[in-house]
Amino acid sequence: MEGLLTVEEAADFTRLSTKTLYTYASQKRIPHIKLGSRLLFDQIQLKKWIIGNAVPAGEAEKK
Repeated sequence: MEGLLTVEEAADFTRLSTKTLYTYASQKRIPHIKLGSRLLFDQIQLKKWIIGNAVPAGEAEKK
């Protein structure tokens, strides 16, 4: 299937570890597809997820 990434490919794409991807998927924190026992990631959805988690420049964390 075009555009679908394995966990290893998604880890390379996002620069996250496979362990983190499995954790985020189980917590429903990252868009993913579960086909039987396989965990897959849509590359377009991952791009949107990354952009949606970006912190705008100049915004300091308020304590």
